[in-house]
Amino acid sequence: MKLGILNMPDDYTLTFSPARKEVFTESIKNSNFYLEYGSGGSTHYAAEQSKFVISVESDQEWLN
Repeated sequence: MKLGILNMPDDYTLTFSPARKEVFTESIKNSNFYLEYGSGGSTHYAAEQSKFVISVESDQEWLN
C-alpha cells in the first residue's frame, strides 16, 4: 500500500461522454468530499475544485 500525493500533469482530460461529464461536474460542484477507485482526469478535476479527494489506486504504473 502506498499513501501520498500524486503529481499529475496539467493536461488531463475528462473522458466522459458529454452527458456524463455534465452530471459529474455538477455533482462535484455540490460536494465537499470525493472518493474514487482508479486515478485519472477525474481525480485531477476534483482536486482543482478544492475538494477533499481520496483515490484508491492499484495500478503500479500509475503510481510510479
